[in-house]
Amino acid sequence: MEIRQLRYFLVVCEHNSIAAAARTLHIAQPALSRQMTMLEEELKVTLFHRLPRGVALTRAGEAMMQKSHAVMSSLEELRVEVRSAQDGESGSLRIGVIPNYGWLPIISALLHAVRTEIPNVRITIEPRLSRRQEDAIRAGELDAGIMAWRPPADPSLAGIPVYVDHLAIAVPKSAKILQSGATRLREFADEDFIMFPRDSSPATFDLIFRLFQSAGINPRVSQTAYDIPTVIGLVESGLGCGIVPSSYGIHKPEDVVFIPIEEKAFKLDLEFVWSTSSTDPVLRHVVRLVEMLASPAPIEQPFPSSRLSDADGSAI
Repeated sequence: MEIRQLRYFLVVCEHNSIAAAARTLHIAQPALSRQMTMLEEELKVTLFHRLPRGVALTRAGEAMMQKSHAVMSSLEELRVEVRSAQDGESGSLRIGVIPNYGWLPIISALLHAVRTEIPNVRITIEPRLSRRQEDAIRAGELDAGIMAWRPPADPSLAGIPVYVDHLAIAVPKSAKILQSGATRLREFADEDFIMFPRDSSPATFDLIFRLFQSAGINPRVSQTAYDIPTVIGLVESGLGCGIVPSSYGIHKPEDVVFIPIEEKAFKLDLEFVWSTSSTDPVLRHVVRLVEMLASPAPIEQPFPSSRLSDADGSAI
């Protein structure tokens, strides 16, 4: 059975005449009559009562007409869905985001834009460290990610800047150095620091190491941790200080003080990153939305002039 036979059959049903249907379809009447006979033979039923003038449906023909309408309707839905997928208007995407950065304005703005402009696209947000996102994008486990530390010389990844965060020194509220009013990193040379292994995020580790070098400090590492929330938790326990993003001060514990690092060159540039080899039309559509939402420049975390004592506004 062919789709065209169903279409021919429905036109015959509409006109109650093979001759009239042939004229509508612009085919020869004998050819159309042969197609209907072949359809009956394949189904092993009689679809029409042949009348002196025209045809009438048998009970089998009536059932065939109802099902044929459903099939043709499903085929049209299939065509629409396939075209929609090709145009990037339906499907799903998995997007990574650095843990504790789910509040980024670009995320809510993107989800709203997707819901408004391409409502048949479903976005799943997955928290992962930057290094894990990079590996997952290369492996096809993520379609894109919001991360720091995209390898700048790697042509296999592309990125759009979406947020700028600065660094702060997380200090236990009970630390004696706070009584001295210290505000610069070099004044913390005698303090213990909580770091993380370089292999967890080489770029983050190297940035912080350069920061210590610029302050003339050879940091004394008391503990290691694999992500920022753990670093802050260890700081809260009084085990040392940590270098963390300023934005984490929004939800920091009461027993931790954030002191801004005034060297603005030391900052975290967060990007929406994807694989340049991807041909996914849904991803291309979302990338265009991100480009519009991130223009003309990414939001920058305000850099406070005084220490973040309360809720001012892996590594990573």
